[in-house]
Amino acid sequence: MKKFKCFISVLLVLLVCAGTFSACQNIGSDGEKENSGKEIVLSSKGLKFTLLDNKNGYEVSRGSCTEKNVTVSPLHNGLPVLGIAKEGFKNCSTLADISLPDCITFIGEDAFYNCENLVYNEYDNARYLGNENNPYLILMEAKDRDISECEIHPKTKIIGQNAFHACTKIKEIIIPDGVLYIDKTAFCVCEALEKLVIPNSVLFINEYALSGLKSLKSITLPNKIPTLEYQLLEGSGITRLDIPDSVTYIDHEAFYGCKDLAEIVFPEHFEYIGISAFSNCPSLKEVVIPNGVTSLENHAFSYCTSLECITVPEGVNLIDNAALEGCTALTDIYYGGTVEEFKEAVQKGAKREKNALESIGVSGIVHCSNGKIEY
Repeated sequence: MKKFKCFISVLLVLLVCAGTFSACQNIGSDGEKENSGKEIVLSSKGLKFTLLDNKNGYEVSRGSCTEKNVTVSPLHNGLPVLGIAKEGFKNCSTLADISLPDCITFIGEDAFYNCENLVYNEYDNARYLGNENNPYLILMEAKDRDISECEIHPKTKIIGQNAFHACTKIKEIIIPDGVLYIDKTAFCVCEALEKLVIPNSVLFINEYALSGLKSLKSITLPNKIPTLEYQLLEGSGITRLDIPDSVTYIDHEAFYGCKDLAEIVFPEHFEYIGISAFSNCPSLKEVVIPNGVTSLENHAFSYCTSLECITVPEGVNLIDNAALEGCTALTDIYYGGTVEEFKEAVQKGAKREKNALESIGVSGIVHCSNGKIEY
């Protein structure tokens, strides 16, 4: 799974930079433009640039820089500067202004924590960082956690970590077309949020971003995101989930505890359902697993107490002993393979005294291609 997530990270960067990298062309190792009559853009002296693990760009931090007004150039050593490092400018009390390039795709956790003199650009009820051409590149935070509405600037590309976290009075957010990335916990625990519009320009939504949205009954996810991340909509109020065709992977606990979720529609080429992805969703009555899935992981659908029927494709060769634990209404399992193949899948997933069938907690029938199994 680590390899898969690394691939997703590279894909996101390629997609994001495709639209902005032209602005970075003909720039030298620290931002100097070669053979150009335009103004040279140089990074402030002393900044520290760290090569990312996938070696496709750099993240920047304060280093030994003491300047009040900091500029980060688009390129360093010929590669794009893609983010601000975790705690990159933490406790930098002298920092008053920072200019970030359009290539930026992420802001690390607590990157500007306790930067008490940093001046943000304000628009409606939010604060932003950016550059001279686009002061609203990154929405960093709401002005106040008590706001009841906010219009996001149309030139925004990134909604930062914790941007609207625990804004418990806001009822509607319309994200403008052109936003590319929604970071961790961006809208987490916005308990009054009833309407959230996410445009198809969004390429990635990070973990926890939409968790705890109890008042949100429906959502249309953007059609280019590759994964549904960890605890993405955990504890939300959605009643139906239409997974975009672009998605092949659901991470752990992505929809854990969605009490009102009654219907899931998987895309044709879907591949993986993570641990506890749909655990404790008591309104689910029927699930059809798509053909590309090869395993039912630990607690994938556990304690879905209204689940009566599940269809499992022939390709599933491992069913964890707790995958369907506590599904006390489950009386029919439809399996595309043979009786022998189903028994083998159950045996491969057995980790405790009880196997997957014994953990369900009710009697029922597994309907296989060549016969039945009673449990």
